[in-house]
Amino acid sequence: MKKLLTILLSLSFLLPVVGQEDSVNSEKKKQLSLDIKPIGLGLNFDMPVNNKYLFTYGLQTGFILTYFLAQTKERENNFGYVELLGINAGIVYYSTKYWHNTISLKFGIPFIAEGASFTSPYGGISFQMFYKISLSTSIGTNVDVGLIRLNRTPIFNIASSFITYRIRIN
Repeated sequence: MKKLLTILLSLSFLLPVVGQEDSVNSEKKKQLSLDIKPIGLGLNFDMPVNNKYLFTYGLQTGFILTYFLAQTKERENNFGYVELLGINAGIVYYSTKYWHNTISLKFGIPFIAEGASFTSPYGGISFQMFYKISLSTSIGTNVDVGLIRLNRTPIFNIASSFITYRIRIN
């Protein structure tokens, strides 16, 4: 599991360097997009800042595979959790015509195997990387790094929903 997380983190930082181009985001308008994950959905709203940067915010829900770096007596497994509701806000950077990266702050209310726990919020930083397939679709992945509070103990974790298919609505 640690090797997989190391590979995902490496790819999220190394792949955007490959194939740098001068042509970047030519669309300078507000965009609404739907994220489809293996078991989950998200809705994002992007507002242009300049030719290379967008401000983004959104909502998401669904399964997230997580790796808890510290264990507690109550939490002995490294399984994922379901995000009942997650909100995020951040910056999108168009590094090339086809690649764009997002860094955002994320806050979520998880449903963990033991049950819904509104006193166990998740907070952290999300790194996303997308490849533009066509004018309205992209495919990408994410790595979230942050803290989740389980039974009054903050635990550092790394999480990912692995693959996301993004469709621009407008």
